[in-house]
Amino acid sequence: MEPWLLTFSDACREAGVTPIVVHHARKTLAAPYAPLELSDLAFAGVAELVCAWLLLSWRERFEPGVGLHKLWLAVGESGVNLP
Repeated sequence: MEPWLLTFSDACREAGVTPIVVHHARKTLAAPYAPLELSDLAFAGVAELVCAWLLLSWRERFEPGVGLHKLWLAVGESGVNLP
């Protein structure tokens, strides 16, 4: 996964645009209703390449028909400045 993401991000930077990738977490989380962390993302290499992130996850089990979604939003940055 890492080589593909690196090629993608390099192509975006060469074009002068900011890459935005929508990704998913592993299906089996130790705490499924806790805020996500970068280590919860599926596939190797993803957490190592991101410079900033928004991680959206369930705060509690979704109940169909209620119309209410209780979510966590974790925001962060790596501090790496890319050219």
